[in-house]
Amino acid sequence: MLDDATSVDVPVVMEPLDAGTMPDAAPPLQPDTAVGGGTSDASLPLDLPPLMVVDALAVDLGMVDSESDQSPGSDGPDAATGPDATGLPPSLVLSPQVSQNFGSATLLSRSPPILFTVTNTGTLPAAVPHPFVLDVLDFQPDGNNCQLTLAAGATCNFSFVFIPVATGPRTGSLVLLGVAEVPLAGTGLAPGALLIDPASGKDFGSVTVGMESPATALKVKNDGLTSVPISQTSVDPVFGNFVLKSDGCTGTTLAPGTDCSLGVSFKPGASGPLVGFVAVYGVAPNDWIAAPLQGIGIGTLWAMPPGLSLQAAVGATSLSQQVVIQNVGAIPNGPLSVTLSSLPGIAGQFEITANGCNQVLAASDACAITIVFKPTSTGQQAAYLIVAGNTPDARAIVYLTGLN
Repeated sequence: MLDDATSVDVPVVMEPLDAGTMPDAAPPLQPDTAVGGGTSDASLPLDLPPLMVVDALAVDLGMVDSESDQSPGSDGPDAATGPDATGLPPSLVLSPQVSQNFGSATLLSRSPPILFTVTNTGTLPAAVPHPFVLDVLDFQPDGNNCQLTLAAGATCNFSFVFIPVATGPRTGSLVLLGVAEVPLAGTGLAPGALLIDPASGKDFGSVTVGMESPATALKVKNDGLTSVPISQTSVDPVFGNFVLKSDGCTGTTLAPGTDCSLGVSFKPGASGPLVGFVAVYGVAPNDWIAAPLQGIGIGTLWAMPPGLSLQAAVGATSLSQQVVIQNVGAIPNGPLSVTLSSLPGIAGQFEITANGCNQVLAASDACAITIVFKPTSTGQQAAYLIVAGNTPDARAIVYLTGLN
């Protein structure tokens, strides 16, 4: 592990995000404010279900296991591809390894989980890599009791659920690095008559922090048999990384078979992979639709990994995990400010136990922040770690998910 007060040189690593959790059936709400600065344990001023945020979109790509203490720069074994504690290759087997289909689920609702089992068939302990899903937002982790090391002959389990963020067939690949890759599939169903075209949303690619991409047009269609009045639209109300540039839908009534247009752009306020959503609401409870938005902010501060998943029982404390912050710019930056923020209605159940980033960070140097999860209530929790420097492009966001 990195010493909290020590700066080291580490390579820039771009890892995918963890999506977090989404509501079973309720549509996302539209808050009016975005995250700003603040002090530790500040609350984000919005009323939004966790799923529509982080998940909403953050993909569980490479998040560190809740029972693991692995992070970039750690001294432990490489859980993905390296040898076990004895220096010998691990002998892990994942079951099932055949393609798994979650069936159909309404947009943003949860399917029943599919359980996967990891078995150490060798005669020595083996390091267990963290399971993740490549490139899509629809398949989310639901639980994981696999610890850092699995004893010889022992088994552990983890599960995933299907939470479609777009309609139609959805596919992905569950990866247990160095062990197996399992194809995943499911079908997203629209909750009402409204559709967004394209249903897959928009990937804006890479944009410099503080700059803005050209606007992209998205169409909202009425696929039903009756007219639908559009009451409001919402684009990334959490961090404002995605901007509604034009709105030809709010206040209109879509007759069957007609459509309206929205213009959306990407203006990253932080470095690293960023996710959001665009949502359109009718008047009836089922008349709403959402599609994912994503892009990569290119700035001078980089967080590794961009998301953490921690697990602990109510009243207990999870194993600590570290986030590494690197200055990838050409000049020193800081002193850095570190803010831990949670969503309204969700108690601040994450805690910073060590902060080695309250300093000026030299070019190419890195620092570490240690975080634990201390749940006081049941259910999945979400929070955000925000690290900012003294230049507009020096800002990094880490998504935190807590499970119990």
